Amino acid sequence: MATETDTQPSSFALKQWQFYLLTFISAAALGLVFVTTTLSASIGSMRNQLDERQQFINDSIVLSKLNVQLAQVLANLAVATGDEELKRVLWDNGITFSTRAPAGNNKARLTPGSTAGGGLGEAGDGAGD
Repeated sequence: MATETDTQPSSFALKQWQFYLLTFISAAALGLVFVTTTLSASIGSMRNQLDERQQFINDSIVLSKLNVQLAQVLANLAVATGDEELKRVLWDNGITFSTRAPAGNNKARLTPGSTAGGGLGEAGDGAGD
């Protein structure tokens, strides 16, 4: 009991080339979703690394200021007490300082940008104390 509408192709049916085209477009869209997800995860990982590096830099800046203050205190102590061993320790660690100061001022002045061994005559032999 086939009717006339059962034997004729439906107007809603896809032709073969339309089916393949839509399948290809769907596969491409799915591939792009996969690529986007992968890149998003990769960018998130890179952002976390950059955040960690930035935190390290920020912490280093704070510690650098603390290191300068510590070196200043140790240099002042070495000058005030005339401790040649402490002067040698500072010298060996690349911290040079000048003991040439106005009369009555028993403080050392760190030499900015100095290199290791750049002021031993000033700090190491007690000259200018």
